[in-house]
Amino acid sequence: MDAPPAEGGGEQPPDPETNETQKQVDWEAKYHEAVKRSHDLEGQMKASGETVDKLTHRAETAEKALDDLKTAQQRLDWKNAAAKATGIPVDLIRGDSEEEINAHAEALKTYLSTVSKPTAPAVPNPSGTPKTKTGNDNPNMLLLKQLFGTN
Repeated sequence: MDAPPAEGGGEQPPDPETNETQKQVDWEAKYHEAVKRSHDLEGQMKASGETVDKLTHRAETAEKALDDLKTAQQRLDWKNAAAKATGIPVDLIRGDSEEEINAHAEALKTYLSTVSKPTAPAVPNPSGTPKTKTGNDNPNMLLLKQLFGTN
């Protein structure tokens, strides 16, 4: 059995020469390990930064597309309301704001109310038969008959 430690502590004092060499090697190894880890983290950070940039661009593009769709839907709703109120087809109504759309629909309604409606051509005898062309109607045929004396 070992003797109990003396009052000053049971361990022997470390050898200063051996201890310093171990510390220097340990610090140097830790330094190289930290540098390597730093490079690894830097590479990961660059890759993450590129990924974040790509995802940010995609998100901005998607938000813009969504805003465009919402705007187009709102414009269509305004056109449908104006078409219902005026009786003008939706495809003919133009404008980007509700005021422009309503004004254009009213202008079309006013214009179309002043334009005369088309009428069908007058048929003198609707129950009769139409005239058919005969060979005598052609001026060349008449000339041939005169020249050759044929019927």
